[in-house]
Amino acid sequence: EIRKVFPRADFQLCTIHASRNFESEVREYDVDIIDSQLKQIFLSDDREEAIKRFNEFKNIWENKYPKQVYNLERKLNYLFTYFQYPKPIRRSIHSNIIEIMNKEIRRIKTIDSLPTEESAMKIIYLRVAELNEKWSHRVINGYFKCKDELMEMFSKRYP
Repeated sequence: EIRKVFPRADFQLCTIHASRNFESEVREYDVDIIDSQLKQIFLSDDREEAIKRFNEFKNIWENKYPKQVYNLERKLNYLFTYFQYPKPIRRSIHSNIIEIMNKEIRRIKTIDSLPTEESAMKIIYLRVAELNEKWSHRVINGYFKCKDELMEMFSKRYP
């Protein structure tokens, strides 16, 4: 389990995928309003507002889509992790960069034609290394506005 290796790490589920998963299991004519309401929840100013909006959402949709609402509610702690972070960088956190990395790996078309699993792993490794190099120089939007706050936050977590 990943928590054994990274016991102090925060885990954030991708809010975009949570919304898409929810919307994929509802009637087509409800999708637009549900999408709008989920965006309002995930773009709330703080966790308390998000929970208030989720409870309103739950009151509206729980009878019509009980399983979907229940599944979303079970994941709220992992969907709202980004509220622990300073506001300027939250948008960068709640849609997960891991999802972007997975998409990039899936774009590798030559895997089917490689002779061994080891060959495929080498190609994946090289692509991940390339992305890591590219992204290592990337500055997250809003980072410099809250750099000191983040440094303090992580110095407490990793003394």
